[in-house]
Amino acid sequence: INALETTQEIAETSTLEPQPFVVFFAYQFYDLNRIIVPQTVQGLLFALVAVLIICSVMLVHPFSVFMAALLLGMIIVNLLGSLVWWNIDLNSVSAINLTMAIGLVIDYSAHILHYFGTLDHTLSRRERSILALQEMGPPVFMGICTTLLGVIPLAFANNEIFRTFFRQFLTIVFVGGSHGMILLPVLLAYVGPSIPRNKTTKIAADLKASVTDAEV
Repeated sequence: INALETTQEIAETSTLEPQPFVVFFAYQFYDLNRIIVPQTVQGLLFALVAVLIICSVMLVHPFSVFMAALLLGMIIVNLLGSLVWWNIDLNSVSAINLTMAIGLVIDYSAHILHYFGTLDHTLSRRERSILALQEMGPPVFMGICTTLLGVIPLAFANNEIFRTFFRQFLTIVFVGGSHGMILLPVLLAYVGPSIPRNKTTKIAADLKASVTDAEV
């Protein structure tokens, strides 16, 4: 990277005509290493903001959005740490997988958060957490299993890119699924949000009306 930057500086300050420029096949990889960290951070932030904007519209309670953001932050930290555990370098492939992971793992939490928020607030948090897990747990678990089944063949690939994809997605499924189906219900049982019954009834009525309009 230092050699690339020094060479570029020499070319830019040169008084030769025409203006010289740097060409070397390895510089494309050096340039990638130079920008990969800020580009990865930027991609993660953009994906996180986009997901939270959608969650703020779809989830019932603002505190549910905060809990979704908290879980996403914890999952991202785990995924970044898994790069060291798997001995995976931060490159274009791993950075893309990290960015895609945000859209994938939110699915494991958003359904449970949304269903929890629509339940009768007269029930205890523990009861609503159990009901939410009973109702939304099986489809979320099936989603985890089908994603895992889809990437298992990549474990036997000879290409390093495919093996990297498998290792990262295995971690994404495990970390995202455990946070959504184990940690989240426990958090909801203690600090889950509550909304009045009349609001949940209105939400259910609005959803029913929108489905009826779509069918018509």
